Amino acid sequence: MILKSEEVVGGSIKELHWWTRNIQNDTTQLYLSYFSLATDVIRLHPNTLAVDGSQSTIWETGYTQNTCDIPWLMSTFLPDAKYILIMREPVSRLYSDFLYFCQNRGNFGSAKCDFHWYTLALS
Repeated sequence: MILKSEEVVGGSIKELHWWTRNIQNDTTQLYLSYFSLATDVIRLHPNTLAVDGSQSTIWETGYTQNTCDIPWLMSTFLPDAKYILIMREPVSRLYSDFLYFCQNRGNFGSAKCDFHWYTLALS
């Protein structure tokens, strides 16, 4: 929803997961390249915000090859950045997660009874 605002522009990929999953394999230059279009927009409209919509930045807190955590790493790399956290209603978020895993991973069926078993498996 936040990307629908005219004052917000995203990267070339909605959910990069760079901070939590790709940081060991990619360079910072590659991360910044995902925002090349955003950079062009911000040059023309300086009040525009660039957004990385990776939710894993919040819930995957460990950096696997070091003892630092993700928020510290981000604040070191982007000291002037502002962070916005949008919390979603938990049941619809869980159902969205369930549908993602059904479609992309084939781990579960897509029926409502499968959702019930999926939620039981998490507890």
